[in-house]
Amino acid sequence: LRRRLREEGHDPRALWARMRRTIRGLLSAARPSVEGALRRHGVRAGATFELLRFDFMVDRRGTPLLTEVNISPNLIGKTHQDSAVKQRLLTAVLSVATLRLRPHPPAAALECRGGCCSLPGACGAAGIRPLECLTSADLDAVALAEAEDGAAAASGLERVLPPSD
Repeated sequence: LRRRLREEGHDPRALWARMRRTIRGLLSAARPSVEGALRRHGVRAGATFELLRFDFMVDRRGTPLLTEVNISPNLIGKTHQDSAVKQRLLTAVLSVATLRLRPHPPAAALECRGGCCSLPGACGAAGIRPLECLTSADLDAVALAEAEDGAAAASGLERVLPPSD
């Protein structure tokens, strides 16, 4: 796909960036509704994960068009290669999701003064602003976000929402 896009004069990186922006915008719009439903059902924040598949078509100008969002994507391989791809995907997703089941060391980039620890920069994945005085729950959230982002990157996954900053 990338080779074909380049052959037709399109920038694959720009295409993927536009698709990520589309996905991020859609997830941002849906997030309050999803979080409200989880609260109504008594589900603890951060206790769930979702595997979605976003289908795009690319027009002749190289513009990605979102055609479908699968909330229950088919994970049964139809060919040997398809099975291998889906197995790697599931292994990667579960390796990130199971991080929430074990403790993580505190973030290395913390600055502590006078009983207050803060981050020099923001951690969007944990909802932390720069130089905000952190609680122990905040420190746990930052350590978890760092562990998740590291595991995701090692597996070829990418955090879309919230952004990892």
